[in-house]
Amino acid sequence: MSKKLNVIVLCGGFGTRIKSSIGNLPKILAPINGIPFINYFLKWLDPILSMKDVQLTFSGFYNFKPILNYIEKYKINCNFAIDSQPYGTFGASCKATLEYPADNYLILNGDTIFFADLVSIYKLFLEKTELPFLILKKIDKNNRYGGYELDQGKFIFTNNDAGNISLGAYFISNAELFRRWRLSTKSDLTYQNINEFKEFPLMNDKDCLGLEPINGVCLEPNVPFIDIGIKEAFLRAQKEIPSILKGYNEPNHRCI
Repeated sequence: MSKKLNVIVLCGGFGTRIKSSIGNLPKILAPINGIPFINYFLKWLDPILSMKDVQLTFSGFYNFKPILNYIEKYKINCNFAIDSQPYGTFGASCKATLEYPADNYLILNGDTIFFADLVSIYKLFLEKTELPFLILKKIDKNNRYGGYELDQGKFIFTNNDAGNISLGAYFISNAELFRRWRLSTKSDLTYQNINEFKEFPLMNDKDCLGLEPINGVCLEPNVPFIDIGIKEAFLRAQKEIPSILKGYNEPNHRCI
């Protein structure tokens, strides 16, 4: 494999809940103070993308052409995987790994930014790569996101009102991703099996991370986190996203 880490950004969703605010524009190009979200997103990722042997891959499906055009126009150094159907977050991740394999992957949602040191978290993952390493956040009231409970040092996915939510970001080794595909689909991860599989979409929480206990790090409730997938959050993002990125530039900032 040519790269040790592939950062896979999922940006193939329909954006139905935010369409009233941005029209047919892909979420990753949504305007934040007049600047496309992708600009903030790449600045957020810059520390980990600046490491040796790291590549960036965007995974697209619905309305992918504006994203591809933007990448080509501004000469963003990345790969682009185009899906032929809505594979779901885990399905799209798996297909992208076949096209652009690496030793390890960081899977991210292309509409989310939070205050955390991804480089330090990656180093924690590298200490024990046998299991996926999910980034979570403690929360008092969970009515939107997948919940995880901590049990004997491992995180377990639950449909209950758990106090920890997934931020849609996790590290996983190539071997473990292939193993969890087999657990979920009862088949090997190949192009042929993806083409023949009839039960998409496959989702990260239900069909990968939720199959067996996982490792992770849980951020405190006051850690800034924004997902622009709904109108209310998109409006908040106009102030919150610049504030999150400003925090990285402040002297002696602390985040994990």
